[in-house]
Amino acid sequence: MGKRYESFARILCGRYHRSERGRGFWLKLSLIYYLSLGIIFCSVLCTMAKPLQADSEASIDEAKAASRDAFSALSKADKAGANVTALIVQFNNGLDLLEKATIQLRLGAYDEALELAKEAASIFRDILPSAETAYKEANARGRLSRDITYGLVLIIPSAIT
Repeated sequence: MGKRYESFARILCGRYHRSERGRGFWLKLSLIYYLSLGIIFCSVLCTMAKPLQADSEASIDEAKAASRDAFSALSKADKAGANVTALIVQFNNGLDLLEKATIQLRLGAYDEALELAKEAASIFRDILPSAETAYKEANARGRLSRDITYGLVLIIPSAIT
């Protein structure tokens, strides 16, 4: 047992007899070969993941932009007096998906991050037309209410006199 470890140490350190020279040379050569293959394999895997990572990041950025647009549309409709409760629930679902996509991106699950970000962006894009419609309806109700109020203000004083 001691001789085996001793000969292995001699091969690696270069202290071997002439009779062992061929065996040590091929051992070192095969060690270098397999290390080189491992390095090449790792570099290929890293370069293959880069485009998918870039696509995932771009999709998350797109979803974030869509969320800002949806938020401003919801805010505008809410200020006009529209009932946006259901749309806010959808918006929160989209935010949850966007957060999950960001987590998956950090973990390196680029496929899942891409899909979650696309789904979140789709939810945010679906909110926009509904929020705009709610805004227009609230404005129309507000104008009607204002017209009625102004009409009453004009009618009531003239009826009193």
